[in-house]
Amino acid sequence: MHPTLTAIKINNLRSISMNEPIKFVPITILIGKNSAGKSTFARTFPLIRQSCEAKKRAPILWFGDRVDFGSYQQSLRRGAGKKDEIQLVFSLSAASWSGAKSARPVPSEAAKSTFDAEIFLSIRSAGIHRSFASQIRLKCLGYDVTLRLSETNNFEMIKCGSEEWKPSVSDFTDVTYESILPRVTIMREIERTGPHPRYAEIAPCSDRILQMIGESEFAYQESLYGAIVTAPLLERGSLNAHLVGRLRFVDKEFHTINHERFHRFIASIEELVFASKINELLGVLDNSMRSYYTGVKYIEPLRATAQRYYRKQELALDEIDSKGENLAMYLDNIGPWHLEDFNEWTQKNFGFTAKTINDGGHVAIVIGEEGVKGESNLTDIGFGFSQILPVITQMWLSSRPLPRAKRTSCIVIEQPELHLHPSFQAKLADVFAASVTGEGETPHLVIETHSNHIVNRLGQLISEGKLRHEDVQILIFEKNGDSNSSIRTAGFDEEGYLQNWPTGFFEPGM
Repeated sequence: MHPTLTAIKINNLRSISMNEPIKFVPITILIGKNSAGKSTFARTFPLIRQSCEAKKRAPILWFGDRVDFGSYQQSLRRGAGKKDEIQLVFSLSAASWSGAKSARPVPSEAAKSTFDAEIFLSIRSAGIHRSFASQIRLKCLGYDVTLRLSETNNFEMIKCGSEEWKPSVSDFTDVTYESILPRVTIMREIERTGPHPRYAEIAPCSDRILQMIGESEFAYQESLYGAIVTAPLLERGSLNAHLVGRLRFVDKEFHTINHERFHRFIASIEELVFASKINELLGVLDNSMRSYYTGVKYIEPLRATAQRYYRKQELALDEIDSKGENLAMYLDNIGPWHLEDFNEWTQKNFGFTAKTINDGGHVAIVIGEEGVKGESNLTDIGFGFSQILPVITQMWLSSRPLPRAKRTSCIVIEQPELHLHPSFQAKLADVFAASVTGEGETPHLVIETHSNHIVNRLGQLISEGKLRHEDVQILIFEKNGDSNSSIRTAGFDEEGYLQNWPTGFFEPGM
């Protein structure tokens, strides 16, 4: 099972501040007036994706290839105080093996395990155009761990339950970001011969664990510490049984154990042991976040205008870009079998076909409409075709395990209805519903729209039994003054009627 995001909570990001997290269901519809926060919410997905894909000195890449939030200062809620910070809270089903490429260590003994986790990321200003994670809180496996970091990317403190640990003043610490969560490095002087000291990397709390083992008077201290160091990430209460199983085979002195005394001792150091494995935990959660967010596909509201010809490029493409600018090259490269499947799908769902024609060093997209003789260049037919093609191509691609194609975890589309006839808007709703009712893992859909036709069609599909009412939620964004927005959740009942819906929402003046 792949890692998946189950809920998100956002505070002080532009106009958005949430009292409760938004739980994800297969289809999430975002509606509301202009500048009410819909686009900000939708664009957090490509924001986190580009943050997961880049090595950097801070957790969030505010400006990148996928989306532009400007800087931290421009992203912070207007009117926020100096002590206010942007907080992102992610709830996810994490996997020790996430499928994401990473050099970070993952404990092999827990490679097949999955667990629920919450990640609290607090981000503050570190000067002009800079930001840093001031605090990271992780709740998982029965533990509650907090890390405090400085704006100079130094590690200051870790707390796990009732245990708190800080590096000594002579330790060298550093925080680096391979993705969105950091790796903590603590270097301590272990030997000084002449003017050149020798340093070694230590784990947080390791000195306290060694001290407590040394004071325990157990005969098997060295074996015990070795078993603790090599232990995987374990759920609270499981460390004792794991160590008993390991020590029984590696140290003959262990057979004389007083089990009750040993159990009390392990219980006393369990939080310290978990805190000492913070880099393993951060690695697992970072890999899980990256596995989900690199599978996010985003389609912008202002999509590329059709061209009569596109210059041919020898590119191996694995996804449609957010504007659909590489659509011609993508269709030209997917091969005849997949193109035939694509056109069967578009003909069935939308009544037209799309293919490419090569003309020297250029490529043209031509459209064949149902009931119309011949084919037409994309520039010679309605503007709506150029706007819908990136959307429906992404929907088709995400339902097909094509060569080179990356896993799709979530599809975010802003205003898919632009320049479309109401009947086409309703057909889009049919495709959205079909994409989340298939077998196996299906992607989340996050759709920002002003279309009552899409909303009403989803209700009709529920009433016809083609879509479950619990698989759709509607987030209504409402402005509360100049700098704040509130989010209300609406949905459908089992018969497809809207619930918690503002009266006359789509009427003039609302």
